[in-house]
Amino acid sequence: MGSEFWKIAEPFLSKTAREIAYGDKSQYEVFRAVAFKVGQPLTRDNCTVCVSDALKVLRRLKFKSMPTMTNRKYILKEIALVWKGIRYERETMTDEIAAEILEKNPTWVIMFDKIPKAETPKAQKKKPTKAEDS
Repeated sequence: MGSEFWKIAEPFLSKTAREIAYGDKSQYEVFRAVAFKVGQPLTRDNCTVCVSDALKVLRRLKFKSMPTMTNRKYILKEIALVWKGIRYERETMTDEIAAEILEKNPTWVIMFDKIPKAETPKAQKKKPTKAEDS
């Protein structure tokens, strides 16, 4: 599955089966093509069980293709973080998303167990001021 496929399929990962089955008809047709591509064709219209099964396969493929924890630069703590309406956990956080989050919200660094050293905020030491006698 190439990057073009994931550009089309990825928005469905954050949706429920009910949202896909009973939502926008054109989006349902796109999902039907995605499901067929991953080997889980939808045999009945508006079948939440069929859509749910296809979503499970899609999610398994997506997370199987993600880098392993040892190869990742950013590792989220054992928490859930919501960014742009999508819930991320330790296993689902990608380096690209983490970098974007920390670029926009540098104080969120406390939510990560591991980040690249260049990204670590350095505590700025204040120079002691000399008290002047008046």
